[in-house]
Amino acid sequence: MDRVLIHDLPLKMAEWPSVGAEILVVDGGYTTGGQLRLSARESDIDIAKATVKGAQAAERD
Repeated sequence: MDRVLIHDLPLKMAEWPSVGAEILVVDGGYTTGGQLRLSARESDIDIAKATVKGAQAAERD
């Protein structure tokens, strides 16, 4: 994995999720080297949820 974005704002190490904690992430795609990028930033999660809701609404129409 290339990197994980945890939050919209910088966090202190004590604020990071503990090792083994389950967190919601979205796929940020792959780097040119083939490494996966993930994001747990609330803003990225909101964008992904809105995209899914839009796709679901389009399917119903």
